[in-house]
Amino acid sequence: MKTTTVKAWLFDCIRDAGIKIVFGLPGDYNFGLCDEIETREDLRMMHMRNELNAGYAADGYARATGAAAMITTYGVGDLSAVNATAGAFSESVPLIHVVGSPDSDVLEDGKLVHHSLMNGDTDAYLRMHEPITAAAERITAETAAETIPRLIDLALTERKPVYIEVPQDTADAEITLTGPEEKQEVENVDSWWAADAVHKAVEEAERPVLLVDVGVSRFLQEEAVLQFSRVYQLPTYQTMQGKSAFPEDEPQYGGVYGAAFGPEYIRKQVEEADVIVTAGLLLSDFNTSKFQAELDENKRIDLQPDHTMLFGERIDQALMTDVLRELGKRESARGKVELETPKLVKHSAKNQRLSSTVYYPILEEALPKGGILTVDTGSFSYGMPYVKLPEGCRMFSQGSWQSIGYALPAAVGAAAAEPETPVWCMIGDGALQLTVQELSTMHVEKMAVKIFILNNLGYAVERRLHPGRPHADYNDIPLWDYAAVTAAFAPGAVVDRAETAGELEDVLAKQVDGLHVIELVVDDEMDVPFHLQNLSESIEE
Repeated sequence: MKTTTVKAWLFDCIRDAGIKIVFGLPGDYNFGLCDEIETREDLRMMHMRNELNAGYAADGYARATGAAAMITTYGVGDLSAVNATAGAFSESVPLIHVVGSPDSDVLEDGKLVHHSLMNGDTDAYLRMHEPITAAAERITAETAAETIPRLIDLALTERKPVYIEVPQDTADAEITLTGPEEKQEVENVDSWWAADAVHKAVEEAERPVLLVDVGVSRFLQEEAVLQFSRVYQLPTYQTMQGKSAFPEDEPQYGGVYGAAFGPEYIRKQVEEADVIVTAGLLLSDFNTSKFQAELDENKRIDLQPDHTMLFGERIDQALMTDVLRELGKRESARGKVELETPKLVKHSAKNQRLSSTVYYPILEEALPKGGILTVDTGSFSYGMPYVKLPEGCRMFSQGSWQSIGYALPAAVGAAAAEPETPVWCMIGDGALQLTVQELSTMHVEKMAVKIFILNNLGYAVERRLHPGRPHADYNDIPLWDYAAVTAAFAPGAVVDRAETAGELEDVLAKQVDGLHVIELVVDDEMDVPFHLQNLSESIEE
């Protein structure tokens, strides 16, 4: 048996989850927890400019490494971060939120302390977090030894955030640790025969396809899906939200399925297949062109993290992980498949003004191998899924939650997780104005992130989504001097401005070692990528 403090045990467990950086801000209720981090050599705290951005940065870190942690203070801190926490829940990102709170007796007596609601309800913030986390609990000295590792394990297995509130006195309390409890292995008895049924259906099909979605990357099944696709030589496509869950240089990869708003020939290939195997499918409005996808469940096999759907029949004890593992061991008689992955056509003259048909092909040619792209909600989130990614390149975006401003602090998290990896942030001018403070963090941390600011004179997406009043005043934003803004937050950063195809090519050819901000100037405030244009036209109809 070992004696330690609650705070030391908490951060031991966070470290053991593979986390090296805790994002957050100090507050008087979490001083003891912050002090514990600063005394350690195996963890460090990255100080963000506000709690919301800390949550977004933790989200980006988790997508790069598998899990993340953030720390805030009670009430004003955790509620400032609540949008990021809810986003992590919606997006299935394991985020461990540590909250320092007042002493236990203060909470029990309902005293009217600062950062409280002044009504004696000291459990309110716990209750607020229950619907947007896998669990939200207050730690006590008596339960800490068991509760802390249980909550962290829950975040890792469920791929959801957890909320761990630690009162000030509890953080310093000494506890005795016993040996770890042996985990009971759950035998998913139906996985073998489910795999057998999938094997039989695919082998007998004339035109089967594989559709890869967001659940694959969130539940870390990229390698298993790749092996399945290779063994059975399945024509493989990704959804909008599944982007980068499957390597796009594979010969059997055919592109992004955008349902009614994407390329028609890909839609036909997927929807007219006689067997559609999906992995991690999420039937969200973004993925399905506002629910216009025709993916008939009577010819569909869905491999989900917690079950399998076999032509409409649910099999609970057949988890995606186990079924894919079994399928990867099989042999297939199917012939070799080679598809041509769509590439954007670059046909712009050097002096052509920037528009979505001009800058996306140029960006596609310049994307870094093995890089990370953080893509904000807006024009970029509708256009970047159709850009072919080079080998090892990953894209982090919020297809479900769609909170603008996410991409910049998420890039902080991604760069912190992988300092040697090229990180590109793609963000609109309106979105940037919500979270621009994190340029300061990038400067302090000496991050070599490349930031593309799409200056299209306001909220182009909102203009397209409300075709009845595209030029409403509320879709306009202040026109910033991005060079001056960058100089204020990140002195010494390189800032470039591109208005034409040639200027963008020249900027991308520059070798910049540190932070690089690139403003893309688009004259037409209604210019959007084709998927969003198709969506807008469907709204008008």
